[in-house]
Amino acid sequence: MARSIEEIARAILAHKDEPCGFEPCSTCTQMVPGNGDPNASIMFIGEAPGKNEDAQGIPFVGAAGKLLDELLASVGMTRGDVFVANVLKARPPGNRDPLPEEAAHHWPWLEEQIAAIDPDVIVLLGRHAMARFLPNRKISEDHGQPRLKAGQVYLPVYHPAAALYNGGLRGTLFADFAQIPSLAERVRETGRETLLARSGVVTAPSGGGGSAANPEADDSAAIGTDVPAEFADPAEAATVAQSQASFEGDYSREYGQPLDGMSAARMITSPERYESESVDEPPRPAPGQSGLF
Repeated sequence: MARSIEEIARAILAHKDEPCGFEPCSTCTQMVPGNGDPNASIMFIGEAPGKNEDAQGIPFVGAAGKLLDELLASVGMTRGDVFVANVLKARPPGNRDPLPEEAAHHWPWLEEQIAAIDPDVIVLLGRHAMARFLPNRKISEDHGQPRLKAGQVYLPVYHPAAALYNGGLRGTLFADFAQIPSLAERVRETGRETLLARSGVVTAPSGGGGSAANPEADDSAAIGTDVPAEFADPAEAATVAQSQASFEGDYSREYGQPLDGMSAARMITSPERYESESVDEPPRPAPGQSGLF
């Protein structure tokens, strides 16, 4: 019998006292299951808890979490309207990248959470989370573009922490968030069976390698590859694409000079101005990749 979100959370919290041999589980202050509306139509997924999340047991409560609250407010939502979780339910020591075996160890909990919530849209916060669901894609190229995989719609966006380090991404992040309400509505109007069919899935995925959340099961017919969400509104997509250019144009007209990275950075509150001491996902380029997130 499938477990409820509350039951899954209790199991995750209890795991702190269960020796498993994985470093994050044994070194963390506490496990961080995730929180929000168990019936949410929108689910947000990051990579792992940070220092503040480890202390409070709640995801995204650091500086990046405060920006996430602003982003939600910009589309008329609060934390109580959505569900927020991470791939890893425990903070890796020193905020290092999770090891593949650590992510695999925590993955069944996330699969259960996704199945229990059954969200219309899963928003992937940052390139690390995106890589777990939409491998071989780049956040710089695919952010703000809905993808369909095994009947589930994913929306990759920059991690809020990225905008704290690079103010030029702030407008992009708000523009990508702006499409979330209408995207969820189109998913509901289209229907899950139709989305499954568009994904090349004849019947809904069932356990044992048929989960839409498991990137290790890409050889399953129930998984397949991701494709563009066909119901995306072309007019809206054009609006999102033009948003950053419009923002920069308005700035140039107002101040008589082009917007550069330093000017953009001054428009946002620096991480040091927040009460929190750390952001959820500090900059950590992947091997062979430069830049943030």
